Amino acid sequence: MTLDTALKRNPTRTRVLSVAVYCAIFLWSVKQFGIPVDRIAVVAWILVAFIFANVGKPWREQTNMLRDWSIFAVMLFAYEYSRGLSDQLGRPISYTFVRDVDRLLFFGTDPNIWMQQRLNIGRTLSWYEYPLALTYMSHFIFPVGVAVVLWWISRELWVRYIRRLSILFLTSCLMFAAFPVAPPWLAAKEGYLEPIS
Repeated sequence: MTLDTALKRNPTRTRVLSVAVYCAIFLWSVKQFGIPVDRIAVVAWILVAFIFANVGKPWREQTNMLRDWSIFAVMLFAYEYSRGLSDQLGRPISYTFVRDVDRLLFFGTDPNIWMQQRLNIGRTLSWYEYPLALTYMSHFIFPVGVAVVLWWISRELWVRYIRRLSILFLTSCLMFAAFPVAPPWLAAKEGYLEPIS
């Protein structure tokens, strides 16, 4: 039996089998290399997932999917690239701005240092560090996950979401380029904060 015949007989079953193959490949990759956290890797895995999930669908639907998600991927590439753009533009990094805002908001206390002292973050991982790490990681994965769900539910909702997300990404790109600031770990490394683990 050829793939064409199998698709015509039972496209849903073929699609489920295709997604199962994708899941097996993804789980093998996670075991070998860890969970993908880089935005570009996440988008690549999602694009491949869509390709596997669209097996047997009409070509028009497949080309629409590739076009839609290629736009999203370009947006993420631009976002990733812009984070280093300030170096190429010769913009100086502000090491104290975020620290000073944090101290203003938290009544003179550096929240990163305060939290690490209270949570006793050190060399061995505590039980609460896992949910904290997952919460941190979610900001890489959540926007993409929402886009995936919306694309499956309604392309119209997906377009509205992507427009809004594009505005956020564009604003971030402009901020990264115009006013680069150091994250707390880098400010600590450069001596502007107490050491952070």
